[in-house]
Amino acid sequence: MKRTRWILGTLCCAALLLAAGCQTFPDARGLSVSPVLPKENEQIVRDQVLILVDSSDSVCVSGAFCYEKELARAFVGALPDGTYEAGLTLFGGVPESQWKKHASAPFDRQALARSAADLKMLGGYTPLAGGVKSFDKEVRGKTGRSALLVFSDGEVCNRNRVLKACEALKAAHGGELCIFTVHVGKCTCGKKLMQEMASVNGCGKYYDGETLNSAAAIQGLVRDIMFGPKEPAPAAPGPKASRTKIILNNVLFDFDKSVLKPEGKAEVDKLVGEMKAHPKDTVVIEGHTCDIGTDEYNMGLGQRRADSVKTHMLQGGIDAGRVATKSYGESKPAVANDSEANRKLNRRAEFNITLGQE
Repeated sequence: MKRTRWILGTLCCAALLLAAGCQTFPDARGLSVSPVLPKENEQIVRDQVLILVDSSDSVCVSGAFCYEKELARAFVGALPDGTYEAGLTLFGGVPESQWKKHASAPFDRQALARSAADLKMLGGYTPLAGGVKSFDKEVRGKTGRSALLVFSDGEVCNRNRVLKACEALKAAHGGELCIFTVHVGKCTCGKKLMQEMASVNGCGKYYDGETLNSAAAIQGLVRDIMFGPKEPAPAAPGPKASRTKIILNNVLFDFDKSVLKPEGKAEVDKLVGEMKAHPKDTVVIEGHTCDIGTDEYNMGLGQRRADSVKTHMLQGGIDAGRVATKSYGESKPAVANDSEANRKLNRRAEFNITLGQE
């Protein structure tokens, strides 16, 4: 069955050859292009570029294959240096095991150039659909942006099969696959197919091969396929706003008491909110008393006052490991204990806050 299909394909394409007649193509020997550099507003947007070159019987008409080969070599030479993958496949109407394949791999200019320079005629009918399908493993599951560049005359006997192969390759790719086609031929039916291939995925482009016979044209081809608008650089982080400790009023207590009053709870709640917003902050609650009573008693009273504040903070959701307490008793008065009004100010709790590194 396969042999019958091959014979029919060969006869069909032989008819295409006869219909095409003897055509000539420009002499592209010696066409050499240096690696293209992105412009100031451009960057490489491809993660992978795959090149498919047709070497079937139909492209042998009046040196078409030689011209196609030189275009492919010039394209490889003009590819920009970058961290993308690249691969090349030469196909024809012979068993696929005889095709020349440079598997997709991190871009290696010299290795890819050697593969392009080694392109040779294979002959036979034009299995363009098979050539497209041959990249299935290399694009399947890719999530970046790939490009397939096809050099061919587009002269096949089953154009629908080729278009379906393009659609299937796009479906196998997990990201974006754009198909670019270079038509090296004279047949209008081949031109139409190559145009349709380029439009299958909505992001490709068709080129008339005869218009690419210059360094400037090859540079334009590379720029179209490989470059896109430069993404703006991420904004540099601005200077960190310096933080200052929250200003809190001292929490005051009644004589010989350690129970938080409503106005004291309001101050503690301010600190709770601040520490929730900055989870690396810590605090030491300091308890103080006036000078009435013994030193020993006042040291215990100061501790009870500090503990009362801590309990309220824990109830507000602050982790116990972030809150410490310390009693100074009457040893560190805020003001002199020389009046009842001043003694009221010394019956207090103070906050010693340490700001954490954000």
